[in-house]
Amino acid sequence: MRLTLHGYALSMLRFVTSWQSHHYGYQMVLYSMSWVSSWKSRMKFELSRFIHCCCLIGAGCWMGSLALAQEDPAEDFRNFSPEQIVAVEPEALVGVVYPRGRYLLALEVSGVVAEAPVDEGERVEAGQPLLVLQQEIQDLELERLELDWRDNSALTAARSRLALIEERLESLEMLFADTGSVSRDELRNLELQRLSAAAEVDQLVLTKSQQQLDYEIGLGRLAQRTLTAPVAGTISQVTSKPGEWVQAGDPAVELIDSGVNFVRLNLRSRQAVNLTQGMSAIVEVEGQRYDGRVSFISPIADPASGRVEVKVEFDNPDFLIRPGLSARVQLTPAE
Repeated sequence: MRLTLHGYALSMLRFVTSWQSHHYGYQMVLYSMSWVSSWKSRMKFELSRFIHCCCLIGAGCWMGSLALAQEDPAEDFRNFSPEQIVAVEPEALVGVVYPRGRYLLALEVSGVVAEAPVDEGERVEAGQPLLVLQQEIQDLELERLELDWRDNSALTAARSRLALIEERLESLEMLFADTGSVSRDELRNLELQRLSAAAEVDQLVLTKSQQQLDYEIGLGRLAQRTLTAPVAGTISQVTSKPGEWVQAGDPAVELIDSGVNFVRLNLRSRQAVNLTQGMSAIVEVEGQRYDGRVSFISPIADPASGRVEVKVEFDNPDFLIRPGLSARVQLTPAE
């Protein structure tokens, strides 16, 4: 009976052990099968992408071959003859328009603004007043200087006195020579009077010259209190108003002379080699074309960029082209 039970227990132990081994092996098989299935799906996806890319590349090559086949065949250089003329349009260069003159005008003396007879944007002529300082005291001082200069009464009297002395001296000299009734001392005293009167006249003439200079200096000082336009142009800015104090040397009015503009170009050194001052050019600004000319070629190149500054001038009589706009320039070398 013991042997029978013992054998039955061994049989059950073997069965349980074999069952556990079979169960774990089954799980491993399921895991392996799922991994293989996932790998096969991923390989199918990558394969489809590869085939898609190959199709796109093939289509592109096919379309490119069609386009090349439709192009005209290149002209054989061996068929070129000297009689053929090839027209090459000059290269268009891009630059910025600048005015011929931009003036920051300042007064030579300090003072209070009395008048500002111009407005911003107004066209002015050369010599036109732009700003006037208070000048009542200067006007009075100039009037006094003019009166002193033009008062010739003292000079006239001195000249008359000199003429009388010279006439009397001449008479006495004749009497002394003819009759001797006049003493030599009397002649000498009269000669001294003549010399003194002549010196007085010379002094008064010098004084008049000095008074004239003082008057002209007064005119200059009075003119310094009025700011005038050095050239014809357009007022772009007025920084001072009547009643305000203006310091000498501080910019008070900005004037733009745009009757002649220029385009500033920065060219590569090899582009500027064949340029000459006065060379013709065509300037195009906002669809309008103007005849221009090279007015300046810098003798040095910029150390940082190696470029050469070139200016091309063109007339702007109607003031339609405003400085600051972009312009295209075609240089036309002389044939």
